[in-house]
Formats: sequence, C-alpha cells, structure tokens
Amino acid sequence: MFYLDTCPHCAEEKELLKDLKLQYKNLEVHLYECSNNDSEGSALYNQVAEQLKIEKKGSYPFTVIGSKYFIGY
Repeated sequence: MFYLDTCPHCAEEKELLKDLKLQYKNLEVHLYECSNNDSEGSALYNQVAEQLKIEKKGSYPFTVIGSKYFIGY
C-alpha cells in the first residue's frame, strides 16, 4: 500500500490492513509512505504505476495485490 501520512483515507485503510494481518497470519502487508517526492516510496510508486500503466498517478491510498490495483479506500 502506498500512502500519505496526512491522508485520512490512508489511515483508515492502514487500520483495516492491520486488522486483516491479525486475522490472516500469512498475509504480508508492505507500506510505503509517499509524501516526499524524493523518497523510496515515491520512487517505487512511480515504477509500479508505470508497470501497471496507471494514468491517474498521485491518488492515495494506492494498493497493489499481485497484478491488480486499487485506487482510494
């Protein structure tokens, strides 16, 4: 999940993922903060968005599961 620290929707999804991780022990969740355009999270976000051919860049939360992605919460 790619997120912004200041985004209330991102915070809600992070809580959901935290609960799901407790429920499903084999679930792996990776969180990438993207507030700073120079961060590792932002660079990875751009790579993933390019690979998945996402035109609507910059929308958060951005969640990727395999080759499927979800924009928003």
